[in-house]
Amino acid sequence: MFEIPFQSIFVGIFLSTIFIQPAMVSAQPMAYRILPSDSYIPGVSILVQIEVTGDPGSITIVEIPPAGWTINRIWNGGVFGEGMITWKLNKSSESFILKYNIYPPCNTTGDAVFSGLIENQVIMGNTIMSGPEYPLPYNFTKPTTNPFININSWFFNIAPSVSENELELYFCRGSLTSISRWSVFPTFDLYMASRTSKIDNWSVPDTLGSDVNSEAADYDPDISIDGLSLYFSSDREGGYGGSDLWVVTRTTKNDPWGKPVNLGSPINSPRDEASPDISPDGQTLYFSRGDGRFDWDLYVTKRTNTGSGWSDPENLGSSVNSISNEFSLSVSDDGLTLFFESDRPGGLGLTDIYVTTRVARDAPWSPPVNIGVINSSEDYEYSPCISSDGHTLYYAGWFYLYQVSVNPFVPTAVNHWFLFD
Repeated sequence: MFEIPFQSIFVGIFLSTIFIQPAMVSAQPMAYRILPSDSYIPGVSILVQIEVTGDPGSITIVEIPPAGWTINRIWNGGVFGEGMITWKLNKSSESFILKYNIYPPCNTTGDAVFSGLIENQVIMGNTIMSGPEYPLPYNFTKPTTNPFININSWFFNIAPSVSENELELYFCRGSLTSISRWSVFPTFDLYMASRTSKIDNWSVPDTLGSDVNSEAADYDPDISIDGLSLYFSSDREGGYGGSDLWVVTRTTKNDPWGKPVNLGSPINSPRDEASPDISPDGQTLYFSRGDGRFDWDLYVTKRTNTGSGWSDPENLGSSVNSISNEFSLSVSDDGLTLFFESDRPGGLGLTDIYVTTRVARDAPWSPPVNIGVINSSEDYEYSPCISSDGHTLYYAGWFYLYQVSVNPFVPTAVNHWFLFD
């Protein structure tokens, strides 16, 4: 048998490492897209990242975001044009991250597709984000606290309700001892602020006084369209349950408020009732009902005239209510749009504000949609109040009062504005 000497094997291996090594192959550039989640919420910005790897050199990267979405920032010298972002880079390191910020319009629905190329190679990674099945019915601007400069403070200022002309604002205020959205607020009282025009800031507020407020929790005011009845929630003595709905009236807007009256059964029950919302004709009352922190749903009760009794409250049903909690609410004067607060899954924060619509007062409500542009990822958004003209939504965000403009969607060209880094 022929055997190859060990020394020959060693020499052969040594020579091959010197003379027969293959030429070094450069690592081709590659890119991997990273989306923040599997789904988006209309109006909420998204940070898209593209990780680029490979040997240094000159490269071109083209990213095509979803059509119609608005780009408001591009990093790393990218340029937007003709529906795409282009980076032309002289890559000096083996790995780096490209970034851009984008958000879907408020009425966006369905899947959103991202695509792109790096040196004619497809950008790998995440490509699709799912969206809501139903669009937001309105366009919402960026929220502001400016008109409430004389109101917002280190108190809880929540549950706004505005008069028909938006020159009177009723709300409730609690001290820092009210440490939880869900706790009983023994220091909550009802307040009122005013202004001379809708472009002015609200005045320093005044309490409604001891004729209306009690030593218990008084909150969630709702002023009638004629300004002569104020509905609110309270856990004062003389009620049916933990918190009840009450109403206080006055003869004219210049007269003092009278004594609060419990709305009685069948509206009030051994459970908790809160967040009353009275219709312009005074014949339909929406409210929420629950047990402390749990099992809150939205209800409606009706009467044939302002002097008759209320009907047994009806649950708004599964088209609006969920297995989670639905709390505060506000219905537009035409009865066709409902804003409400919920902690249902899929929201941005601890509680978010949703909107649902219907085509007629006897028609079913559409599936609720999260108003992403006003909801935060950390706090509570709650106590919505839509103005009589339907153009301003007032609400509370943790300590403060906010407002946002509400407008119907109109076909317009998509504008893009940028901050370049």
